[in-house]
Amino acid sequence: MQPFGHAAQRIAIELKGKALFSGDFIPAAPIAKAAVPSVAGDAVAALIGLGVAEQQARVAVDAALKAAGEGAELPALIRASLKALGK
Repeated sequence: MQPFGHAAQRIAIELKGKALFSGDFIPAAPIAKAAVPSVAGDAVAALIGLGVAEQQARVAVDAALKAAGEGAELPALIRASLKALGK
């Protein structure tokens, strides 16, 4: 004997023909948008890939951005970050 068989069958019969979704559905939390990749984020990821701790990588990239400017390209930013770390 199935303990939930009868209950499941009863629920299926009761819900038959009823709309289970209405257009008035509002999610409980807003849907987050995907993060836009940035040169600084890519530089941090590269440093982490080289074995640098995340916090140290962020500090080094921030220092490199201040020195190189906001328009720095990724390879130059990684090099400047490595210099800031002393590597």
